[in-house]
Amino acid sequence: MKWIIKHLYPEEIIVLLTFIFIGVVFLVLPYEFRWFDNGLTVFWIHRLFAPAISFFIIIFFIAVFKDIKYKKNQTITHLLAITLLDATRIYIIFYIALMIHFNIKIHIGLFRDALYDPALHVVDLWLMQYFGFLSDIMVNIHEVMDLSPLYFLIYELMFLLTFIALYIRNKKQFRLLFCATIITTLLGTLGYYLFPAIGPFLYDQPHALYMQESIADMWANYLAFIASGGMDYKFGLLIKGIAAMPSLHTANAIVFTFFAWKYARYLLIFYIPFTIFILIEALFTKFHYFLDLVLGAEIAAIAIITTYILYHLRGRYFAANNISNETTSESL
Repeated sequence: MKWIIKHLYPEEIIVLLTFIFIGVVFLVLPYEFRWFDNGLTVFWIHRLFAPAISFFIIIFFIAVFKDIKYKKNQTITHLLAITLLDATRIYIIFYIALMIHFNIKIHIGLFRDALYDPALHVVDLWLMQYFGFLSDIMVNIHEVMDLSPLYFLIYELMFLLTFIALYIRNKKQFRLLFCATIITTLLGTLGYYLFPAIGPFLYDQPHALYMQESIADMWANYLAFIASGGMDYKFGLLIKGIAAMPSLHTANAIVFTFFAWKYARYLLIFYIPFTIFILIEALFTKFHYFLDLVLGAEIAAIAIITTYILYHLRGRYFAANNISNETTSESL
């Protein structure tokens, strides 16, 4: 146990324990835990692997710059190995967390037969009395230009920019961000199970043509998958699972904005409008109900608080056992 605490970060321990638990669950249940398919090839290369390579290249050159600046005289080979191993370690943990998330997401309709959509829709209708003007504004904007594709692009860009900015600034602060991101993802996955919902597109078609086509394809594949008891699986369905409650786009955008405010405030110039756009677009695209955003914000707050508690306890444990480590709570 002492070795695990010393050599693994809190988020790594959480992910590995969750993976073991989910693995046991899928062994007991008559469903297949899916690691890889042809559809995921493109997804992981373009949306995860390519950013990971970009992240590695940038942190490598920063390591070289710092080595020259502080005259540590480490070899290029040594710096390359260190940064590559660090980037790979981050990638693997993030990959496992996402695989847990997506596998649970596509199976929600098989795990749970109750949906909260009717109640969430009623709340949305009531709130439209006060916030309907936002939808009107977005309709007018989308008539000029369809911004829906930017919804995912901006969200993924916030991931990469925040990871790079905090890693460059202070590795200790990066670990806090990464831990909060992992906890947010896993809490959101649990939320999908506890509060299963499909999304407001069931009642109201999205205005944007791009989202109409995307949701129609996702919905058709999802219905076939559920109706077949999980047997009618199409390549790529893993990343097209449908679940509304909570909004992890909201949750992670808030996490990124919080850490930008705390450690890299220059990013707020972009992150405040980015986050506002994601919140409004999440409703406008009919992916999420208003309460999805509220629960997403709550999950972000819980993840951030939990992260600081875990790293504080880790620091106290290291201090009590005279263990030297670069991410003790005293350094944060």
